[in-house]
Amino acid sequence: SMPLKVLINLGFRFLQQALMSGDAEQANALTSLF
Repeated sequence: SMPLKVLINLGFRFLQQALMSGDAEQANALTSLF
């Protein structure tokens, strides 16, 4: 299993990309996981 730090880092990068591309649906799906 991956360390929590790594998971948070990946999640943050994914969220940043989703926001930059203007994909609100993807961002909402990610934030609902946390």
